[in-house]
Amino acid sequence: MKRAIISIAVALVLVMSLGVPVLAGGSEEVDSSANVIGGGGTAPVIKCKWETSGPNPGDDDDTIKPGTQIDLTAAQGSEDVYYWVVVTDEQGVGNIGQVWVDVYELCASPDEQYKYEIYLEQIYCDELEWPAAAIAVQVAYDAGLVLIGPGHTLDSVKSQLVKNEAKLYKGHSMLEHPQPGGYYRVEAYAQDAQANVSIPLFNCFEYVRTLWLEIDFTLVDFGDVLISTPSRVSGDEIFGTTDKPTVKNGSNCDLKLSVHFTDMGFVDPTGSVEFDARLGLNPVVDNIKPCVTTPLLGVLPICNTQEIDFSIHVIKDTIGGAHSGKITITAEDNGTPIPGIPGPPLVP
Repeated sequence: MKRAIISIAVALVLVMSLGVPVLAGGSEEVDSSANVIGGGGTAPVIKCKWETSGPNPGDDDDTIKPGTQIDLTAAQGSEDVYYWVVVTDEQGVGNIGQVWVDVYELCASPDEQYKYEIYLEQIYCDELEWPAAAIAVQVAYDAGLVLIGPGHTLDSVKSQLVKNEAKLYKGHSMLEHPQPGGYYRVEAYAQDAQANVSIPLFNCFEYVRTLWLEIDFTLVDFGDVLISTPSRVSGDEIFGTTDKPTVKNGSNCDLKLSVHFTDMGFVDPTGSVEFDARLGLNPVVDNIKPCVTTPLLGVLPICNTQEIDFSIHVIKDTIGGAHSGKITITAEDNGTPIPGIPGPPLVP
């Protein structure tokens, strides 16, 4: 009997070993598959949605433009975004499971990218709070923020909320530096207890492109200057040391920089003095005349720090002695990263 058992065991080992792939170094790839099925019934429905720049249902950083605008309020700052979604289900609101939003930056552009997913939680849960949910939708609607889904109306949304035939969900995330300014697409989804997923409802909000050039110097001192001998002040990439000029982009878009020099009191400024300027490792822009804005010095990308250099070339000076003036560094939106395309409810 023992022999039979041993023989069977050996046979099983041999059969099993025949089905094990042999790896002679490297790797092997196999297919995988799954079929996700629902448990019957109908999927939840997204009735309406919107975003706000603060925790209240009508918070918006621009009350004139349609849709939601979120401003950059500090250099290298991060901004709050709140997501609001109203969901119903024919099988009852108790059947609603998870509610979430997927956020994409640069809405509807070729460079559109998935950013993150935020799960939302129900608010105004108690019966006495149900009317407050309807009021929240009305406040947001009056502010021009709400996108109502096809086949629904403001009145039907509010009525279902008051009767607890729909729920209001809310979530929060941050737009963190160096997230680019532009238009963001938000897709809302809901899933019920039977794993049925709603048709998504999507809209856009605007992260307003804001220019924020930071400098760590207040003076460019060329010192003692000889006629016909250029004098240079070099910067560095260490932001915060005032002895060497440095620029930093705290904006939510790339900046193109130009520079303007005043005449510094020279009698014949166009024939008496010239300036040079250079941003980082870009080519030097030379022979800059006073009171003339330069061509592009270069582009300073989001969250980048670069040195900026200046030089002066005095050609003649009939007065001599000390001269003083102003240097103005101007920043403009370079148009990059591209902002994307506005979508409802940002457009009337």
